[in-house]
Amino acid sequence: MLKKSIPFACILLTACGSSKTMVLDTCAETKYVKNFELIHGKSTTSVPKEAQELFRNIIDKKLTEIGYSKGNELIIEYRFIQFDEGDQFARWMWGGLGNSGEGEMTAEVRFKDLKGNELSKIHVGGKISSGVFGGSFDHAVENAAHEVVRYVEKSFPKATA
Repeated sequence: MLKKSIPFACILLTACGSSKTMVLDTCAETKYVKNFELIHGKSTTSVPKEAQELFRNIIDKKLTEIGYSKGNELIIEYRFIQFDEGDQFARWMWGGLGNSGEGEMTAEVRFKDLKGNELSKIHVGGKISSGVFGGSFDHAVENAAHEVVRYVEKSFPKATA
């Protein structure tokens, strides 16, 4: 009986979230890089310190895990341009029906070379609409950070030499 209830419990504990990337300026050509530097630019909205740190730490950790090192060959400058945690109680109460309590964030990310020339610009977004106990807004922040990592992997592949 316990084995049958585990998948059901896992479904209940997950948060319903999504993420998206909007490419505003794309790279003219593929640029291979070995290292990166993260810079928090001037945000246009208020963002809790914990959310800022979570966003930065995930990008830093994931890029390092896949083989990029610290340096300044690729400068990743981000700023938060929209941040609304929504209402966790409403998400829990309505279980994701409609847009009740929905939370959403958007960050603008500019990719620059060593000289400061802009190579590309994207907007990444994360959204949370439901989950057990209303779902944590951290999932939206995490999803947006993962979008940045995926974009770096695709647009600025790791140099091998």
